[in-house]
Amino acid sequence: MIIKEYTAKHCKVTFKLPNNSSFENSDIRVLGTFNNWVWESGARFTRTDNGFEASVQLEHNKTYEFRYLQDEVFWFNDEQADSFVPSPYLDVHNSVLETSGYVPPKKTSKPQKQAADKDDLKLVEGIGPKIEELLNSKGITTFEQLCATEVTTLQNLLEEAGPRFRIHNPTTWPQQAGMAHKGEWEQLKKWQDELKAGKPKK
Repeated sequence: MIIKEYTAKHCKVTFKLPNNSSFENSDIRVLGTFNNWVWESGARFTRTDNGFEASVQLEHNKTYEFRYLQDEVFWFNDEQADSFVPSPYLDVHNSVLETSGYVPPKKTSKPQKQAADKDDLKLVEGIGPKIEELLNSKGITTFEQLCATEVTTLQNLLEEAGPRFRIHNPTTWPQQAGMAHKGEWEQLKKWQDELKAGKPKK
């Protein structure tokens, strides 16, 4: 019997022989193309509760030839090998072992973080459609982001956008956005009644 256990790096192959009086007190090893048929490198069978076992670790997607050798004298095959092929010796066949059964696990892509829902920045006194569009283009799309933006940063954005934008005063925008983010709509509305274009009325 042959059992194959696949991991990401190799295929562990366990060869099993049944309880048999002819195997007792014998040195039986697995020789094959994976150890150049060298006795000293052969995987040695050891006694288990159900018989004898030997194991080797092999590469994925390879074809190997092998046989069992008992006491360096008697060769025999595993009748449950994947197949058999002629050996260089007359009327002798080698057992064949395939390690092509490994299927790599599918890579699971990490769930992408959903972009935060945009807030209506026009609810901030002093911000109209064009300024909202400008802020959105700079990655400021929510009240939380706006309230975390320095006034000097907002002033620079308006300055760089041209004459139509630099006339606006963003001094109160972060504070208004902070109140909107917290849901303090009543307090915000009351304060906005005292503002004109985002600035305190004169």
